Amino acid sequence: MLAQRVEGLPVFRVTCPHCRTELTIDPRTRRVVDHRTQEEIQQRPDEKWDAVVGKIEKARSEREAKLEEARRREAERQRHLEELFRKAQEKAREAGEDGPPAGPVW
Repeated sequence: MLAQRVEGLPVFRVTCPHCRTELTIDPRTRRVVDHRTQEEIQQRPDEKWDAVVGKIEKARSEREAKLEEARRREAERQRHLEELFRKAQEKAREAGEDGPPAGPVW
């Protein structure tokens, strides 16, 4: 066990014997505040940066795909509503003014 200070607070860094990850434990709360896998521990700083940038770009592309899908669904919904409105107008024209009212009579 290695006690280190992180941001002025004493913490313990422990290696898990089962999965070999590095756990950072806060002694006050007795909780794991950070964990790093063996791959993350062995990465060079520039590799870590590339991994973070890759995650950000992936998240951005996923957001853009979701936004485009939402736009497509909204356009389809709008077309459907316009079609329903057009059919209702045609039905009202066919019924004419002589027919009974289309709603409840109060």
